[in-house]
Amino acid sequence: LHTLKSQTADLARADFTATVEEHKHITSLQTKKSRLEATIADLKSSPTSKEIDALVSEEEALDKKIYELENQLYELKARRGVVKQRMRERKNKVEARSSSWKGSLEILGKEEEGILARGPVVSAGAGNMQVGKVKGIGAAEGGREGNGMGESVWDLSPKRRTLAMVGDFYEHESAGLSKRLEDVEMEARALEEGGQVWEDVVGEVEKVEGLLEGEMRGMAEYDGGDAEEQRINGMKRVLEAMARAKKRVGRHLKMAEEKGWNLLVVCVGAELEALVEGEEVLRSVLGVEGGVDGDMHRMNGGNGKSGGGEQEMAGEKGTVEDTEDDEPGPELL
Repeated sequence: LHTLKSQTADLARADFTATVEEHKHITSLQTKKSRLEATIADLKSSPTSKEIDALVSEEEALDKKIYELENQLYELKARRGVVKQRMRERKNKVEARSSSWKGSLEILGKEEEGILARGPVVSAGAGNMQVGKVKGIGAAEGGREGNGMGESVWDLSPKRRTLAMVGDFYEHESAGLSKRLEDVEMEARALEEGGQVWEDVVGEVEKVEGLLEGEMRGMAEYDGGDAEEQRINGMKRVLEAMARAKKRVGRHLKMAEEKGWNLLVVCVGAELEALVEGEEVLRSVLGVEGGVDGDMHRMNGGNGKSGGGEQEMAGEKGTVEDTEDDEPGPELL
């Protein structure tokens, strides 16, 4: 029994010792764990740990941004492909359309070369003025000065001419031709109106000549005691017709003078002078002088207008003398 108890005590002592040792070991582990945890906590709360956390956060943000940029880059690349394709299509379309325009431009270029090489369609200066001078070359526009004659665009070689120069030439030339055309049309109108005036004048003169010729034939047929009176009455009718004709021809002469129709002034003036001279000859044949009041009174039918008629004749004669020296201007010859 003693031995059993001793063995039991030894077992109990061994268990106690093992338990105590295990307890010490566990306590040591707990202490070490606490110290490690405290150290780790200290490390986590240190600046380095905070920097690590910040870097981690930044890394995550960068990863997100890279993902977004990669997606955007993919979309941009896809868009670039679409743009390239559309650009090629548009470029081909424009080139196809521009080819016809380029062809037209080449045709215009050939036409331009033809215009520059063929010379003017009208003679230079056709508008009675020197035009088409090249700016900056030779004399001033509108004339030639001295021996340094202004150079026309057509004096240049075709290679030196430009379409603008030719355009300026025709612009100035058309201005001169327009003025010339206006003058010619005005002269044509003047000739038409003057021709009608001249026909009226000739008609008046022919009426007087016809009346005078008839009266002269009738004088040989007058017989009897009143033959002389009939002759006088016949001459009176002629003189009255001459007076009317002189007034009408005088009005035409005045209109021609006002409008500057010099050639017509000369012609009408000659006819008026012929009427005046014919009247004087007729009066001299009848023996009627400007100072013989009785005879003039009788020739005018007793109306007391002899003095006025003589003054009118003298005035018209003076008009004829004033225009007798006029000569037709060069524009009417």
